[in-house]
Amino acid sequence: MLETERERVKKEAADENMLKIEELRKKLEDQTALAEEMKRKAEQGSMQLQGEVQELVIEDHSTHIFPALILLRKPLFGLAKRRIPRTLCDIF
Repeated sequence: MLETERERVKKEAADENMLKIEELRKKLEDQTALAEEMKRKAEQGSMQLQGEVQELVIEDHSTHIFPALILLRKPLFGLAKRRIPRTLCDIF
């Protein structure tokens, strides 16, 4: 009788340990996936930032090369950018 009780307690303890191990394994997998997602988003943000910097450099060079043009940052009529001539001579 005492032996069966010991075996039952051991089995319960082993089951509890297995559940805890599985829970920790699941948490580790979730954290790993989250870390990978954060890394991907950081890289994506970095590429976006590089593109914005390149855009600003091109814009700066364009205004020096073509001073008659004004580049607008805000979208107008569905266009990302629109160039507006400064004088009527720039139109013709």
